[in-house]
Amino acid sequence: MIPVGGWAYQDLTATNNTRGGAVVYSAEQFTTMPSAQWQIKGNAGYFTIKNRESTETWSTQYWYQVKDVNGNNVADTYTNYGTFNGSGISSVAKDTIRLVKVADDVLNEKLNGYLNISQAVAMADTSVFTVKYVSPLEIDLGMVMQADSVLKMVNGEAMNFKLERVSKDDVKYGIDNKLERVAYYIYLDEVSSNSSEPTGYHHRKYIVLEGGKYRLANIVVRDNADGTTYVPNATTGVRAEFYVKEIGEPNKNYVLVDGRDQFAASTGLGATAKGVRMAMDQTTLEMRANGLPSVAENVYTNSLLNLVKDAAGNYVSTIAYGDHVNIFSEDYPEVTMYENQGLLAMSSLEADREYNTAMFVDTAYVRNNTAKPQYMFVLREQPDANCNFPNHAHHAVEGDYLMHLQDSVSVDDKYTWENRKFARLGFIPARHEGDTLLVKSSKFTGDNTQIYVDRADTYAGKDTINLADNSKDQYCTFALRYVDTARDAFYLETLYKKGTPADRYGNGTPDEVGWVRWHNGVPVVVNDLSQAGKFNFEATDEEATANDAISAEGVSVIATDGAVIVKGAEGKNVVIINVLGQTIASTVITSSEATISVPAGVVVVAVEGEAAVKAIVK
Repeated sequence: MIPVGGWAYQDLTATNNTRGGAVVYSAEQFTTMPSAQWQIKGNAGYFTIKNRESTETWSTQYWYQVKDVNGNNVADTYTNYGTFNGSGISSVAKDTIRLVKVADDVLNEKLNGYLNISQAVAMADTSVFTVKYVSPLEIDLGMVMQADSVLKMVNGEAMNFKLERVSKDDVKYGIDNKLERVAYYIYLDEVSSNSSEPTGYHHRKYIVLEGGKYRLANIVVRDNADGTTYVPNATTGVRAEFYVKEIGEPNKNYVLVDGRDQFAASTGLGATAKGVRMAMDQTTLEMRANGLPSVAENVYTNSLLNLVKDAAGNYVSTIAYGDHVNIFSEDYPEVTMYENQGLLAMSSLEADREYNTAMFVDTAYVRNNTAKPQYMFVLREQPDANCNFPNHAHHAVEGDYLMHLQDSVSVDDKYTWENRKFARLGFIPARHEGDTLLVKSSKFTGDNTQIYVDRADTYAGKDTINLADNSKDQYCTFALRYVDTARDAFYLETLYKKGTPADRYGNGTPDEVGWVRWHNGVPVVVNDLSQAGKFNFEATDEEATANDAISAEGVSVIATDGAVIVKGAEGKNVVIINVLGQTIASTVITSSEATISVPAGVVVVAVEGEAAVKAIVK
């Protein structure tokens, strides 16, 4: 028997609909849905039953426990003997129900029933979704925008959307306010989503309800300090606010419900409405508004949707440690980056001249599925196969690292461009180990205790850059931020200017982010995204070899199918490492020619006493 004041959920179809559909009845056991849970409360045989979510009373306050033929109570089974018609109990629309106790873990979970995306996840660049129509038929309907901005379901297509929390904190609701949920604005995916520019203003295409149809409207919003937004000009449009209500199986089927009062002009239903839900028109497949009340047998007609997280981010993550890339202008692909006397230059390449264009890719911070991978670009790289730094994802690298030379402009005008207006980029000798980049040519200003102990004397007194905090840009790091949702071309994002630490009064300035610009033939760094250059890249094996001989002094290494052939290294130790820094072979060569089997891919071959060399094994 259900204790007085206990919680239960209904698992039998109800025939009464006297509340006009404000309470949802269902024949299915949706065990985690608060809208399918009920509170029964009463004494002396008279009980009331209220919906846990809506707090609406079911049918009538006159519920009695059902008796068997012997006059004994039937466990958990109740009847209302009909409804109260003002003058007495009527037997019309009589209900008999059986209630089942809700499990404690379900009862105590306050977030059940609605999709709840945290503020951090909602603001993440990778939180991108497609909206699909749930159908028993073998069709793949996804939501897109038509030419007239109206949203429609189309077979085999789907646009990307993002969900923005209306409030930073969850809203309490239900009986005794023991449940929590949050409403969302939904807008068309954008590459700069929730990445505030200096003004804090955004032009976004939000879902709005106009004339009974859901459409996308361009609305100007401004950031609040807590990550939410507001519309500074109320005439620019009213954003639809959706609760993403779970229906049936958790994390699969949803109904988008806007619970606010709606004007007749908006609903298209010929009347005002106390809340609407998004539904697909069966004839046109356009997304329109339906009222919330429904008959019991047809509660969610054409409203079941699925939100599918899409593998899309705002930053390039498709290059990896050990790759070699050429970077060129998106608008003028013949214009390529190259080294010119230690500085980064960019122009169309002449046929009769040699250029150093291929840059080695080193990962500054690519772990924990970061939404913003940061990379470093290196010339004349020398991977150190003997590095044993704790928890190091790959071996150490020495070489000439591409850096924004902001700190050098006061030393020499050659590091500036256009009458010292812009700082240039150049290649600086450095060593990357663990989360530290040690700059060989600068005065020590940091802590170099992370540097490999056997080389401490060599690098003592040098400057170090800490790469451990992925939220911070550095002069040596570059994030490749997509230009638009085509996710092809990108901006090169780096540190523009170091901030100042806060003093005891809290005064301080944050770091400024910058972007590379191709300015009058020379790459420089600017702090205005609208001036940034658009770039792209292509992979190259210019620095590696495939089935060709590469030689160190007195030693030759040949990459072949499934193996590396080492010649002239008799009596020497050979270590072969893959791009993840994993040792895949380590042996002492006992003959003048040795064939070592290794998996296909880029490998680094380190012969004792010789410089490490790279090879591509097929």
